Amino acid sequence: MQLNPLVGDPLKNAEHFLKSIPSTTDLVISSELFFIGYPCRDLLSIKELLIQEIEALKLIKDFSLKNPDQHYIIGHTRASTAHGSLLFNCASHLHQGKIIKTIRKRKLPNYAIFNEERFFIPELKAQDHLLTIKDQTFFVEICEDAWSDISAFDSKDIRPDAKYSQVCPYSQLQNADAYINLSASPYHLGKTKKRLGVFKEIAKTNSIPVFFCSQVGAQDNILFDGSSFVLDSKGKQKLQAPFSQEAVNTISLLFEKTQKIEVISDWQELESILSLAIKDYCSKTKHDKLMLGLSGGIDSALCAYLACLALPQNNLKALYLPSQFSSQLSKQLSEELAKNLGFELITHPIESLYKSFLELFPKTHKHSPLSLENLQSRIRGTLLMKYSNEENRLLIATGNKSELAMGYATLYGDMNGAFSPIGDLYKNEVYGLCHYLNYKYGNKIPSDLLQRAPSAELAADQVDQDSLPHYDILDTILKYYIEKQGSFNDKHIIAFNDLLKKSNSPIDLNKVLQLFSRSEFKRFQASVIFKVQERSFGSGWDMPILKKLPLKEFPDEP
Repeated sequence: MQLNPLVGDPLKNAEHFLKSIPSTTDLVISSELFFIGYPCRDLLSIKELLIQEIEALKLIKDFSLKNPDQHYIIGHTRASTAHGSLLFNCASHLHQGKIIKTIRKRKLPNYAIFNEERFFIPELKAQDHLLTIKDQTFFVEICEDAWSDISAFDSKDIRPDAKYSQVCPYSQLQNADAYINLSASPYHLGKTKKRLGVFKEIAKTNSIPVFFCSQVGAQDNILFDGSSFVLDSKGKQKLQAPFSQEAVNTISLLFEKTQKIEVISDWQELESILSLAIKDYCSKTKHDKLMLGLSGGIDSALCAYLACLALPQNNLKALYLPSQFSSQLSKQLSEELAKNLGFELITHPIESLYKSFLELFPKTHKHSPLSLENLQSRIRGTLLMKYSNEENRLLIATGNKSELAMGYATLYGDMNGAFSPIGDLYKNEVYGLCHYLNYKYGNKIPSDLLQRAPSAELAADQVDQDSLPHYDILDTILKYYIEKQGSFNDKHIIAFNDLLKKSNSPIDLNKVLQLFSRSEFKRFQASVIFKVQERSFGSGWDMPILKKLPLKEFPDEP
C-alpha cells in the first residue's frame, strides 16, 4: 500500500493503514518504517516514539486476529539489545496476531540526505530473507539493500561491497517465487527511471517477479513520489501506482491482467510533486492559508500558480509591494495573474516607508547602492511577515536555485518564508515549468510576464543581466558545478569562459564560483527548500561557511 505517513505519529499511521487494507487481499505490504514515518531524524532519540510504535504494532496484531486469512509485511524498528539505544530497520511478516519472521536492513545509507547510521545499525550477520505465505515463497529486503552502487558526488563508494559481501543473500532468490522490497525512496528528477532500472535488473537477472512498495508524501525538504510497481520475471511492468498520490493497488501473482502504464514527463512530475509538497507542508503543520509577495516576475508567478494547484485559490493571498522603481507593467501583470488564477491581491506601496528609513540618517550620510536595494527587500519582507502573522498564513519564499547559488537574495527580505517551492529549480527550469502549465491549463500566466527580461526592480532600469551572465549559460555552469561538485577539467573551463565572453557576460567563471562560495551563509539560513534535484541546498548540502574555495588556475587559452 502506497500511503502518506506523518512522521512521529505511529498510532495515527496505524489507523490509516488499517482503514486502507482491502478485505479480499491475501498479502498486504507497507512501505519502509511506515508507522514512525521516514525519516524520523532525532525524533528517534525520544523513547515515547518507540513505545507508541509498539502500541501501533499491537493494533495491527489485533486486526490480524480478526482477519486470520490475511498476511502482512510491515516496516518498523526493533531495538538492538547488544548495541544500547541503536535500532534495526526491519520488515516483519505478521499473521494471526504474531510476528512470524523479521528481516533486518543490511545497508544503511549515510550520504546526501541520508543519515541512518545516526540511530540504526546494519545487520551484518547472514539471515534468512525467505517468507512462506500460502504455498508461495517471498524474498524480502528493505530499500537500500537492493542498490549495489552507492555513490556520492560522481564517485562510486566501494566500501559497501567489502562490508556486505559476506552477508549478500541473493543466492536465496533461486528458492523464491517473488521478490518484495519495502522502501521510502526519495524523489529527484530522473529517480523514477533510475529506480525502475535497478529493480528490472533484479527481475531479469534472477527471473523473478518484483513487488516494490514505497512511501509517498513530503517530509520537510524531502519528497517521496511513491511510484510503487510490480514487474514480472522478465522485468516487464505489470502495475504502476500513481506518481505522488496515495494508492492501494492489488494484483495477482498470476498476472492475468496488465495495468496500463502511464509514462509522465519531467514537467508533469514537477507540477505534481511540488503541489503535493505545498499541500503536505500545510496539512502536516495544520495551516490552510498561504501568503506571498507578487512582483510581476516569473518566480513569484510560478509560486502562486503552484500554491493554487495545491490548495483552493481563495486560500492564497498575495501582496504587490511597489516602490518608485516598480514599473506599471509589473502592476498590470500582477493584477492579470491574480485575476486568471483567482486569488486575492493587495497593493501596498512601500515608497513612503523607504523614504522614512532614509530620513533617519543624516543628510551627509552616503548610502551604498546595495544597501538601498536590500532595504527595499527587507521592507517588503517585514510587511509580508506582518500579514502572515496577523492572518496565520504560511509565507512562501519565492527565490529560485540560480539566485540562491549566486547570493542574489536578501536575508530577512525576499528570503523570508516557511518554505521555498522553487528553491531547487534553476531559472530556466522555472520558465520551462511555467510554459508547461500554460500549455496544460491555458495561458493563465500572461505572455508578457514570460517574455520580459528578469529584474528585481530595485534600481532604475535594472535587469539581472547587468551583473549576471545570461541564465542559459549561468544555469549550465551552476548545474554542472553543483551536481559534479567542482569537477571541471581544462576543456570545461575554457568552454565556459568562452561562452561567457561571447555572451558579453559582466563576470567570468572565476567570479561566478567566488560569488557562489561567498553566499554560503545565506543558504545556511534559507527556508525549507523542496528537493527535486539529485544534489540540492538544504539537509543534504554540507558545505562550510568559513572556508577558502579550492579553485584551480583557469587557463585563458587551450
